[in-house]
Amino acid sequence: AAARIGKIMYVHGGFHHSDMWAFHLEDLTWDRIHDSTDEGPGSRFGHTIVGYDNKIWLYGGNQWGENIRDKARSDVWFLDPNTEKANRKWRFIGDGGGIKEGSSAWPPVRAHHAAALDHMTAMMYVYGGLRCPDGPCSCREDTWQYDLKRNKWRQLSTGNNPTSRYSHSMVFWNDALYVFGGESMVPYMYHNEIKSLPLAKWTQDEL
Repeated sequence: AAARIGKIMYVHGGFHHSDMWAFHLEDLTWDRIHDSTDEGPGSRFGHTIVGYDNKIWLYGGNQWGENIRDKARSDVWFLDPNTEKANRKWRFIGDGGGIKEGSSAWPPVRAHHAAALDHMTAMMYVYGGLRCPDGPCSCREDTWQYDLKRNKWRQLSTGNNPTSRYSHSMVFWNDALYVFGGESMVPYMYHNEIKSLPLAKWTQDEL
């Protein structure tokens, strides 16, 4: 997963990796800012990170480990890369523990989803993803809004959802989410279209 803060791109995880690196976009150099460790979110893949308030925010994905039965997660963490390295630790925000799946208070577990950030409102949006428990894999088609300041989730609904999918891309621009590509399980297909999801309609519906 990758995110940019200012002139630095941060890269975290990937299968059995849990370290974080900073790529300086001006002089094209790398620094490892957090070593591999089982503390914090641990080794992750299929997760997302965004940069806000000079911190890296991580959501969901699969946790790597041979003894982990269900790898998918729905947890939120943040790390401040500007603190001294000795005190640079992941901070756990929450994982919806005790909230039943299907509740509108916290999204169900997922990996290979997409996330986009509205810097003006401090809202992170999450759409889609994949869940692979012991049985067949299934795609998510839900869309969620996460308030980074208040640690509060809200599920958004619209009659114009894209087909459920994973491994897609998504950006936020001009009060809308733009989703491109991805892969679906049912029906099994690859996507090559761009879907626009205006947030104004959601806001009106929710009010």
